[in-house]
Amino acid sequence: MNSHRQSTAVAAQVGDLAARMTRLTIQSMEAAKEVAFLSSLADRDIKSRQAMVEDAGGGTLDWVWNSGLSSWLESGSGIFWIEGKPGSGKSTLMKYIVGRNEVVDILSKWAAPRTAVVASHFFWYVLFPCFGDG
Repeated sequence: MNSHRQSTAVAAQVGDLAARMTRLTIQSMEAAKEVAFLSSLADRDIKSRQAMVEDAGGGTLDWVWNSGLSSWLESGSGIFWIEGKPGSGKSTLMKYIVGRNEVVDILSKWAAPRTAVVASHFFWYVLFPCFGDG
């Protein structure tokens, strides 16, 4: 009888181990998918567009800090939308804003007690010539 109890206990342990291994396998596959997804976002030229944007001339964008942007950043509400004609300075303005330590300081007030992180990406639109009869 004692050996039957031991066999039952061992079988339960094996079953528990098999269930844990299945969970770990699933977690490992999910982690591999996440790594593959994040790796697909990596691009060695990811900062090339931002690097192509010229820096603002000395002091030309200092007005931003007196424009209400700081209050808006501290509030953490809504979307900050930049819009304008090509070549009007949108990218230069955003490069100036995201490159400043003041942004992290201001966002830290809003995010507290969490840590503020500033993520940016500089998109650009490329027109491709159309081929065909039209």
